[in-house]
Amino acid sequence: MTTSAGTLANFLIARIAESAEYWQARRPREIDRQSIDRVLADFEAKRRIVAKARTMAEMAAERPDDSFPSNAVAIYEGTMRDFAAAYADHPDYREEWLP
Repeated sequence: MTTSAGTLANFLIARIAESAEYWQARRPREIDRQSIDRVLADFEAKRRIVAKARTMAEMAAERPDDSFPSNAVAIYEGTMRDFAAAYADHPDYREEWLP
């Protein structure tokens, strides 16, 4: 896996965890529980997509020959960049991750 892809995946996993923690803390308040559950499910789906992207990039790095579809890796990395754009104002965000 490229260092950039690994760093981006780690950045995203941390931001998703922070966001989920924020919303879980609001659960006891007067916020529609169904809405919070939907938001948390969305975070979990994103976390799974990022984990798959990380796995795809790791598999590609282990097979440096052309036997691994590099376009699939590029699609997953592009997806991670799209997710990361929502956190562009975070101090750890890198401009190289712009979609």
